Amino acid sequence: MSKNPKLYYTAGELADLFELPKQTLLYYDKMGVLSPEFISENNYRHYSLKQYLLLEIILNMRKLGIPISKIKEYLVERSIDSLQALLQAKDRECEEIIAHNEKIRKNIHVFFSSWIKSAKAGLIR
Repeated sequence: MSKNPKLYYTAGELADLFELPKQTLLYYDKMGVLSPEFISENNYRHYSLKQYLLLEIILNMRKLGIPISKIKEYLVERSIDSLQALLQAKDRECEEIIAHNEKIRKNIHVFFSSWIKSAKAGLIR
């Protein structure tokens, strides 16, 4: 049974819809997160509506900084529990980054404040 290519998106069409390079689709296929529904005789890659929606999930997760390996793990299970665990882990990671940056910011203020005091006291130029 052959599939009607007119009912599918080509790689170029799908890439254009999401404003990304076709190479991104090839990469996702290579990584095992998004493969075309079929490849036609002329070697065009064809994607279904289901894959369009899957790509939307993948791209939204990438915007959150979730690595492809974790996205792949999620896509295997695709449960609310695995999504919750994934997002909670990312949230903890963000909290750690924020705490680290707040510590740096505090050190900047301490350093600058002591530098200003030293400068006013004529200890440094």
